[in-house]
Amino acid sequence: MVAGSFMNITRMPRLSLMKDPSRSMGIGSITKLLLETDSLRYRRLSESFFQAPHRFSSKVASAALPLYLLQELIPKNQWDGLPNELNQWVPKRRLSFIAGRLCAEKALQQLGLYTYVSRGLAGEPIWPSKVTGSITHTDEMAYAVVAPSISPFGIGIDSEACVNSESFRDISQICCTHYERTTHFSGRQNELIATLLFSAKESLFKSIYHIVQRIVEFDEVEVLLLDWKLKRFCVSPKRDGPLKGLFPPVWGNFSVNCNVIHTSIQLSC
Repeated sequence: MVAGSFMNITRMPRLSLMKDPSRSMGIGSITKLLLETDSLRYRRLSESFFQAPHRFSSKVASAALPLYLLQELIPKNQWDGLPNELNQWVPKRRLSFIAGRLCAEKALQQLGLYTYVSRGLAGEPIWPSKVTGSITHTDEMAYAVVAPSISPFGIGIDSEACVNSESFRDISQICCTHYERTTHFSGRQNELIATLLFSAKESLFKSIYHIVQRIVEFDEVEVLLLDWKLKRFCVSPKRDGPLKGLFPPVWGNFSVNCNVIHTSIQLSC
């Protein structure tokens, strides 16, 4: 997402959970659609993936893909084989979506699953049976993480470019609770902290969406602690909020790389 634009910050992935004209599309395997007849391009794509930077305490499979490499590998006329719904999207959104799905397929292969990720009624990823996963994007990259499902909850990842001072004000007022504003912001690195709080909540929202089946508002949860030494955060439902009792306070991980914050959560309760 583009630092400096609050509209860009809020549009994904929260709005992707809203009603979407592509919600019923049968996409199938993006790899198969784009690369089935071109073994050379398929090999080049396979060599372009690397491990996602999102940290987990248990073993997960992951994949990351630079968007520019995908754009170079797939000629414009190759997009014609995609479903009409995808071709109606603006090129940037379509490229990010396809890269994310390719990362998901690559990560699933590491679990021995040569399949694809469907798209649910609200636009959410539908993972294969007994598997949980999460997808995220920035303007330059796509990432996916998958793991065997060990609880009704899932895993969540998010990546965000650090926002500027204007977007910091928006995030602190709209996305943060009074506790977070008075606890975490000290005047130093406020933009980085705001981005981290936003991203931590996005990761949490993805991990619980399968259970709640709705958009969770930012003020329904709070980031209680930030551990900069261990690069961890603790997030919990607000004690007086609608998620009270759904899950206990949970620890997630974060990292900062080239002004991009990566967060991850795995709920096992």
